[in-house]
Amino acid sequence: MTYSRPRFAGDKSLHGVGIIGLGLMGQRFAQAAEGHPEIRVVAHYDPYAKSAVGTALATASAKDLICHPDVECVYIASPPATHLDLINQAAKAGKAIFCEKPLCTDVADAHAAVGAVEAAGVAAAVNYPHATASAALELQRIVQSGELGPNVAARLTLRFAEWPRRWQAQAGDWLRSPTEGGFVREVISHFLYLAGRLFGPGKLVERSIQWGPATEEILHCKLDFNGVELVIDGAVTGDIEDHNSLEVRGELAAATLFDWYQLHYGQTQIGEGSAPTSQLDELGLMLDGHDHRLASFEEACSVVQLVEAIVLRQTS
Repeated sequence: MTYSRPRFAGDKSLHGVGIIGLGLMGQRFAQAAEGHPEIRVVAHYDPYAKSAVGTALATASAKDLICHPDVECVYIASPPATHLDLINQAAKAGKAIFCEKPLCTDVADAHAAVGAVEAAGVAAAVNYPHATASAALELQRIVQSGELGPNVAARLTLRFAEWPRRWQAQAGDWLRSPTEGGFVREVISHFLYLAGRLFGPGKLVERSIQWGPATEEILHCKLDFNGVELVIDGAVTGDIEDHNSLEVRGELAAATLFDWYQLHYGQTQIGEGSAPTSQLDELGLMLDGHDHRLASFEEACSVVQLVEAIVLRQTS
C-alpha cells in the first residue's frame, strides 16, 4: 500500500502518534518512543489517567486526539470493547492505526474493522510483538527451513498463579470480564498469531474448558494449522510462577520459545526482554509506506475467530 501523510509539524523527520489509553501498554509505548528516531508521541487521551506523557498534549476526548493535525497515527491501547468505534473514527479521519490486541472480541466486529481500514485505504496494524521479536523471527526461519524434519507438531503450555496477573491489578475489570478478558484472549492469542505466521491458517479441532467465576481457568484444546497440530494446555493454578512455553518438534529436532522472547534450539539460545523497539521500527516503516513485519488486521481477525471459538460458552 502506498501511504503518505504530512509528518509531525514540530519535526519533519518524526511521525506523530496519539495514544488512546494510558494503561500498561500505552505507557510502555510512550516509554519506548522516547528518543526513537522516527516516532514521537504528540498527544494522548485517557479519561482515567492522572499522569502526563512528556510534553505530549492531553486532549479532552478521543475525537479531539484523532482530529489533531499533528497526529498521523492513532495507537489504540484502550479496552477491547472500544476498539471498533475508535478504528472507525480514525479510519474516517484518514489516520493510520496501530491497535492493541485483541483486535475485537466479536468476530463480526473484527471483520468490520478490517473492512473499515480497507475502505478508507489507511495503513493499519495490530500490536503482536512476536511479529518482530528476534527469537520469534528465528523460530520462523527454523520452521520454514525444514531443519526440524518431517511431521512437525507444536505444544503450548501456560501456567498462571492468578488471573488477572498481579501486575495487571490496575488495568480495570475488563481483564476478568467474560466478554473481554481471560487468558485465552490476553495471552494465548499471541501464540495463535505466531502459529499462523509459522504454519499457515488455523482451525479449532477440539477443546475442553473449565470456567471460573467469570473467565476460563483450565483449558485443553487442539488446533490444526495447515496440517500442523498445535496442542494447548493452559491453567490458572495458584501454585506456580507464570510460565509460557511453545515447543515445535519434528523428527530431527525441536525448538522451544519460552517466557515470551527466549528461544532454545540445539546449542543456540536467543533471548530478549521484550520487543517494543523493534515494533516501533516496523511502525516507522509502515508509516513511511514501506513493507513491514507488523501483524495485519486480516491476521488479527483470523486470531479473533480462533479465540472466540475456543472461549465460546455452550448453552443447553
